[in-house]
Amino acid sequence: MDGMQMYTVLSQEKTTSPYFQGVYSRDTLPPLQENMCAIVNSDDSSQPGTHWLALFVNDKRELEFYDSFGQPPVFYNISTTTYLDVLWNSKVFQSPTSNVCGHNTVFTFYSNAAKAILCIIF
Repeated sequence: MDGMQMYTVLSQEKTTSPYFQGVYSRDTLPPLQENMCAIVNSDDSSQPGTHWLALFVNDKRELEFYDSFGQPPVFYNISTTTYLDVLWNSKVFQSPTSNVCGHNTVFTFYSNAAKAILCIIF
């Protein structure tokens, strides 16, 4: 999935649209508002785009970071200094040779918005 496809799905789906802040490259990611989510590419805007990530900020100003490879935000040079705590999944949900990170990210976003599987992921 590309960024426009993810934007279209998440901004139009009634479960996700109230919590969806947008799709960004790593270097254009703005501070996230409470109870909002964003999709972020691991590359800067000057690069073609490599891997999709999901970021959620809850009402406690905690950043919940999802990466289908199970890496923390620091691995991608994503700043976490504005958040009180950072949580991330350490489980690997995708093979390094797979290209379904966009699908995994959209599913995770939808599930988080629906409050369905956070206990599985985090």
